[in-house]
Amino acid sequence: MTRFTALVTAMHLAPEAQAIIADAGGTIAFMNEPIDERALLARLALEPVHAVILRGSKPATNPVLAAAPHLRVIAKNGP
Repeated sequence: MTRFTALVTAMHLAPEAQAIIADAGGTIAFMNEPIDERALLARLALEPVHAVILRGSKPATNPVLAAAPHLRVIAKNGP
């Protein structure tokens, strides 16, 4: 099973969504608010992130994308 890290730009994610990620071989990293470009860049520097689940209106700027060379998926969760 391929291991990957999914970064959630919030402190919570529905248990059903967490189960889907875990069943696919992923681990979930949650972020504390406030989340801005600086916070995302700092978090992405800690470990390779393969997926980002954006909760709310969080920045997916060019510098953020450039800081995540392992990134394969960006998903928007919620309105």
